Amino acid sequence: MIMNESWLFIVGIVAVPFVFVIIIILIKHFDNWKRIQMKADFYTKAIEKGVDLPPDLFEVPKKKHNSLKTGILMIFIGVGISLYFFMVAQPGDELRSAAQGLIPFFIGVGFLIVYFVFKKQGIPDEED
Repeated sequence: MIMNESWLFIVGIVAVPFVFVIIIILIKHFDNWKRIQMKADFYTKAIEKGVDLPPDLFEVPKKKHNSLKTGILMIFIGVGISLYFFMVAQPGDELRSAAQGLIPFFIGVGFLIVYFVFKKQGIPDEED
C-alpha cells in the first residue's frame, strides 16, 4: 500500500508542470480567440453604421529584430551571474561556480552574431 501511494505522489509531482503548461496554452488560445472575436464584432458594427475604416487597421505589425539589445543584455547577465557565484563560492571552487554564467553569456554572443549577420544581409534591427 505504501509503494502505491509513493508512486502516485511521484507521478503527481511529474505531471503538475505539464498540467500548468497546458493551462497556460489554453488561456493564451482563449485570449487570442477573444481578441479575434472582438475585432470581428468591431468590423461588423462599423460596416453596419457605414463608417470607413482605415485599410491598415487589421494589419499585423511586422516583428522587429532586437538582437543587439538582447545580446548585450544577455552578456552582462552572464557576467553578473559569474561574478556573483565567483564571490560566494567556497575556497577552491571559484571556477566551477563562476561557470554557471557561461550559458547566458554565450546566448548573448549568439544574439550578437545574429545581429551582425542580419546587418550584413541588410535586414534592419530595431535599433537601426
